[in-house]
Order: sequence, then structure tokens, then C-alpha cells
Amino acid sequence: MNSDLLNQITPDPTDFTPRIFDPKRPFPWQFLLAGMIVGALLGLLLGSLLPPVYEAQALVTTNMELVQDTNITEIMIDSQIDQLGVLMYHPDVVQAVVNQFPVATSGIDAQNFKNETSVERRLMSTILKVRHADPHLAAEIASAWAKAAYERLNEAYPHAVRLSQAKADLRVVESCLNDPLKQPLPLCQSLSVEEAKAISAAANQTILEESPLSLGLTMEINVSQYQPAAVPAEPLWFRRGTMVLAGWFVGLIASLLLAETLPGRSRRHEAGK
Repeated sequence: MNSDLLNQITPDPTDFTPRIFDPKRPFPWQFLLAGMIVGALLGLLLGSLLPPVYEAQALVTTNMELVQDTNITEIMIDSQIDQLGVLMYHPDVVQAVVNQFPVATSGIDAQNFKNETSVERRLMSTILKVRHADPHLAAEIASAWAKAAYERLNEAYPHAVRLSQAKADLRVVESCLNDPLKQPLPLCQSLSVEEAKAISAAANQTILEESPLSLGLTMEINVSQYQPAAVPAEPLWFRRGTMVLAGWFVGLIASLLLAETLPGRSRRHEAGK
């Protein structure tokens, strides 16, 4: 009975079986081999024509001073470190790097600098990446970038210290004037109204002057050192071996797809002849 039931089942013409797995349709293995060889040769050709791209990495290390029993959250720390990543593309930093490398030799100017570089955060460090066809030039640009960022941020740090101190003075004065719990403290008892107004005015003036010069830094975070980039040994993109492998794989897939469209008679039809 099972045999009769199987004989009654007719194949659905909509069922699809890849030709390579279909015993009724011989697969053109020569066509598949030729496609893989052609794909590998095209990959070799592209690998020879396209210059490899190298990536050099320099490192800028930061320190953060955290005071216990203060209301400092992880979000505040992240925002400060992320701000350093933004400052790596400060116009002063970019211009200092571009001025050292003529566009004719480096191919990098202030307009396309961001397209050829990237910034990555790793814990308390900021990694500066530069991509270029010349590995030595990529390392030189990355090292100059790290040095320029280090010098510019350290130039802004004293302004950040004065800004943080002015804000702290302003908070102390406001607490002494407005917080009943702080008013009995000796510091607040010795602070007259005139002195409080003078300190507040001086603090506000300092905040106005130092805010644009601090570049958004605070006293708690500073750039401690930078590490020049090493010359990369292996290319990041367009390796010849990778291009050959990619061409071989593309040729394999294209051959499998094209084999489905090639006409071919089944073995059963040929046996019937």
C-alpha cells in the first residue's frame, strides 16, 4: 500500500533542486572550474591595480581624577572622554597636522582629513587611526596628529583648571547664601555679603573668559602622554591574496548561478536515446 501511495505522488514542477544536487541534470564542472579561475585572475588583476591601504595607529592617554563622596556618574565620565574624541578634530589640531604634510605628497588636506582618519576610544585612551597607501607616511601623519592633539589639549588644560575653580567658588558662595545647612559652617560665617558678591562677580567673569579657552575640558581630566604610531606591516585593504580569494569566491557563486540557466538534457533523456 505504501508503494502504491508513493507511485501516486507526482513531482511538483515548482520544486527547485540546484543543478549541482540534481542527478537528472549533469552539472558542467568544467564551467564551474573556469569561473573560479577567471574570478581568481580578476582578483589578482584588481589586487595589482589597486594600491594597498595601510592603517597606522597612534595613542593619546588621559588621566581622570575622581574624588570620593562626590556625585560623579559613569555617564559624566563617558561624556568627558567622548569630548576628547571630538577635540581630536579641533580645527587647530587638524591644521597643525596638515601644515606639516603637503597635499602633493600626502593627499590629505583640512577638507578630507576626517575621511582618511578615524578615532576609537579604548578605556582611558584614544586611538588615532590614519589610512594611507604609504605605510611610513601613515605612521608619520598619525604621530604628528597625536602630538598636535597632546599639545593643544595641554594648552587648554590650565584654562580648564581656572574654569573649574571658578565654578567651585561660585557653588561655595551660593551654598553659604542659600543653604541653611551650610550657613553655620566657619567658612560661611566668616564670609560677608560684600565678599560673597565680589567672589561671585569674579567667578562669573572667569567663567566667561575661560569657557571658550578650555575646549570643554575640566580639571578632573587631562592628557598625560601620547604614543607615536608604528609603521604598519600589513595592509588594511586591497591585499593581493585577499583579492584573489574574493575573486575566486565570486567566480564560484557566479558559476553556480549561471549553471542553472545553461541548457542541459537529463541523463534519463540521454539513456532513452
